[in-house]
Amino acid sequence: MISTAHKMLTDNLGSTDNARLGFHWPPFHTVSHLHLHAIAPATDMGFMSKMMFKENSWWFVSPDYVLTRLSAEEAPSQ
Repeated sequence: MISTAHKMLTDNLGSTDNARLGFHWPPFHTVSHLHLHAIAPATDMGFMSKMMFKENSWWFVSPDYVLTRLSAEEAPSQ
């Protein structure tokens, strides 16, 4: 999902510099399937969108955060 979002943003906008990627983190979601938000240009977001898609908040997390959490869950416990 992440690489596809980066490719689509680059193909359509030329770069990912002004984009916001992320996931709504449980229990703060209204759709019960996993989906990635790719929002661009992020600088054009209104007040409500900035709140709903606030980076690294309790309810909206970056792809890196999700990948780190998933990797930690897969690691064998010692």
